[in-house]
Amino acid sequence: MRIGIDFDNTIVCYDSLFVEIAGRLGIELDPSSTPKKSLQNKIRSANDGEWEWSKIQGEVYGPLLAHAHPYPNLIPTLQALKEAGHRLCIISHKTRFPNAGPPYPFHEYALEWIERELGSLIPLNSVHLNETRDHKLHKIREERCDIFIDDLEDILADSQFPAESTGILFCPGSPLASQSKKLSNWQDLPRLLESIPSPENSPNPSPRPNSASHLERISSCINLAESEPLLPLAGGVNSQVFRTSVPPFRVAKLYPTGDSNQRYVRETSFLQYAQIVAPDSCPQLLSSNADAQCSILQYIPGELASLTNRSNESDALQCLSFLTQLQSGRDSERARALPPAAEACDSLQEHLASLSPRRNAWLSQALQTKSPTPWSQWICGPLEDAFQSLAKTAISHPRFKARSSRDAFIISPSDFGLHNAIRLENGTLKFIDFEYAGWDDPAKTLSDFFLQPRNNFPEQTKAAWREAFLQMLGPSQRTDVLQRLPVVEACCKMRWIYIILKSRLDPTTLLPKNDDAQDASLEKEIATRLDDLIQSLGPLN
Repeated sequence: MRIGIDFDNTIVCYDSLFVEIAGRLGIELDPSSTPKKSLQNKIRSANDGEWEWSKIQGEVYGPLLAHAHPYPNLIPTLQALKEAGHRLCIISHKTRFPNAGPPYPFHEYALEWIERELGSLIPLNSVHLNETRDHKLHKIREERCDIFIDDLEDILADSQFPAESTGILFCPGSPLASQSKKLSNWQDLPRLLESIPSPENSPNPSPRPNSASHLERISSCINLAESEPLLPLAGGVNSQVFRTSVPPFRVAKLYPTGDSNQRYVRETSFLQYAQIVAPDSCPQLLSSNADAQCSILQYIPGELASLTNRSNESDALQCLSFLTQLQSGRDSERARALPPAAEACDSLQEHLASLSPRRNAWLSQALQTKSPTPWSQWICGPLEDAFQSLAKTAISHPRFKARSSRDAFIISPSDFGLHNAIRLENGTLKFIDFEYAGWDDPAKTLSDFFLQPRNNFPEQTKAAWREAFLQMLGPSQRTDVLQRLPVVEACCKMRWIYIILKSRLDPTTLLPKNDDAQDASLEKEIATRLDDLIQSLGPLN
């Protein structure tokens, strides 16, 4: 069988480290609880406790990791499993750097520990350290794990956890109670595996058509005349977009195959729903093919609204009207079947975590630069200082870990604005590109809309739009959003700084992609946005 295993608190035991830290701080641990839980409760009860606890975790998963040990009976059990022919891998959610404190390289510390403690039992090419929770779940599915062992029950219960995988909850020292898929000691794993039916020896699933030509994939959805050329359309950053050359014109869209972001699923399911509640606001989905990762859409002639320099109150009202229409069927079966939006966040903790891949990529490159540039120094200095301030604000918020239910979410187009809208000759907007759409936090939808650089509306229009958006929500939704909005908005501001950097700065050299004038423009825009972020954090600290 293919057996995947989590890393932190599943393979590696940190109990001795938390006992040592408690002694160093003069804290007496509760013997009825685990060392981690007891220390966590004591630290978090003090002023700035959540922030201090986050810094302690940075030390534990960073430089102190070298002093941690595997759980009892782990090594002989893994050895026996490997000798029995099982394939082992590690799949962990681990950011590159901590959110609080010094930028310890978590991945390097983890890989050093695995190489030293596990040796050849699990080679490093079978170790997958994932920046986000969603990436971890995707990797479990990608590795086709028959068994996955984790200490976090919410991972095993997540809707994205593959149905073909059997989850085993690792809870060291706990009685097995009535749960058959619960592991309290590693030595019991072989016996537990005997009670789980072995997977049938089925052939590998058919691969996604990476080698199929554009024409073959598109022809699976639409009949094309042999002589009919396909005209590529500009703007497809993630997917490839073509237009047929013979009327009636249609748009063919090819999504990346093997896509962890599920762009095809999100867009096609969203369009099927939108055609019911907002049929005049977006293109019609004419056909689609999941195997080919292809959709055929109605062609809408016109210009991108963001290019016409006519952003006005009418545009803002049309955007709001589309959002309102989308909520009208939220209780329908088709709406409930919509997936979460890409980077959907159900807590302030998730909003902060969503910044990690971008922040860590920039910080890692800046720290590795042999010849510092002004931008590498800025990334390690003012930008990282702002992130630390944001992280402290978020982590210290009383609702940092509180999770919102699906009822608190709205149906969001995501990446929403005039850059993804076509303006017809009569001024009507038609909205396009729903590869990230789905259920999402309304506080994020509201914040992102006006932070999008091309949604350039007057302040008066912004204020009216914001108020109308809040009134669109139910009373409990509105209260929830207002409580979290300042922190969510700050997280969105930070994310947009990272996004703008990527569009204008070479990620390998940390030098501007364009000329000096573009460099000056980037510097001005980034400085303005960073100053706005810092000012918004002031009242929250």
